Amino acid sequence: MFWLSEQKLENIKPKYVVGASDLIVEVFSPSTARRDKEYKFHLYEKYGVREYWMVDPVNQYVEVYVLQEGVFVRQGVYDEADTFTSPVLGDKVVEVRLVFA
Repeated sequence: MFWLSEQKLENIKPKYVVGASDLIVEVFSPSTARRDKEYKFHLYEKYGVREYWMVDPVNQYVEVYVLQEGVFVRQGVYDEADTFTSPVLGDKVVEVRLVFA
C-alpha cells in the first residue's frame, strides 16, 4: 500500500504513478518477507520514499524507517501495544493495534 501527499497528487496518472511515494506500507507474507526486507528496502531508499513501514502480521509488529539525507534510518520496531508518530503523516500518532485490527 502507498500514500502520496497533496503536493504529489498530480503524479497520479490514469494507469501509473510518477515518482516515489511518500509512504509505503509493506505487509509481509512468508514467501515475500525476505524480498521486502532486502530488495524492496534498498529500492525504496534509492528512489526517495520518505517513510517505509514493514508490517509482520504473524509476529504482529511494525518496523518503521524514515528517509534522512537519502538513507533510511530505523525509527523503531513497534508491537500492538505501542504507538508511534509518522513524520510523513504530519506527526500523527499511529496505534499499532489498529494496523492489525
